[in-house]
Amino acid sequence: MSLYSDSYKSLIEPLSNARGVAGFEHEVARLVMDLAQDFGEVERDQMQNVYVRRAGNSEGPRILLDAHMDEVGFIVQMILD
Repeated sequence: MSLYSDSYKSLIEPLSNARGVAGFEHEVARLVMDLAQDFGEVERDQMQNVYVRRAGNSEGPRILLDAHMDEVGFIVQMILD
C-alpha cells in the first residue's frame, strides 16, 4: 500500500485538520478515540490523554505507543501598518 493511498489519506487528513493547540486538544482526542474503538477499551482523562487497552490475553509482552496530539499555536495580539 502506498503511503499516499486513499486509505492513509482518509486517516491522516481528519487528524491533520483537527484543532489541537496545546491545552485545547479536545477535538483531536475525540477523533483518536473514535478511530481506536475497534482496538479495545478506550478512555480519556481530563488532560485529554487517550488510553486504549486491547482486550485479550494479559500474558506476554506489553507495548506502549506514545505520541503527542497537540500542535503549535500562536495568538495575534496586534497588527500594525
